[in-house]
Amino acid sequence: SKNNLSGTIPVIISSLMENLGHFDLSSNNIEGKIPISFSTTELLSDKLQYFSLANNQLTGEFVLPKPSPSLVYFSIERNQLTGNINSLCSSSSGDRVLQSDCLGDVAEINC
Repeated sequence: SKNNLSGTIPVIISSLMENLGHFDLSSNNIEGKIPISFSTTELLSDKLQYFSLANNQLTGEFVLPKPSPSLVYFSIERNQLTGNINSLCSSSSGDRVLQSDCLGDVAEINC
């Protein structure tokens, strides 16, 4: 978070995330689309608890897979993304905080 990173997200990062519990690239200058591999890898990791790409210049649609029960915080707000994060609630087994502005205003969902 807040590392002055810029450019696009390399596709290879998703293959390196299988053992991460915390992924935070928020508040940088990252632009472009989120790699499609993110939709299949890190949110399915049994270890991932925190995922944030908030406050960047990301664009396009972010397709969400069924997340693991360990995911408790997910934020993609303050980008120019489209899509719907409500599917993250469908498999919730506890408290989750989901933040997105894909549909306009920033929405925080507790599920």
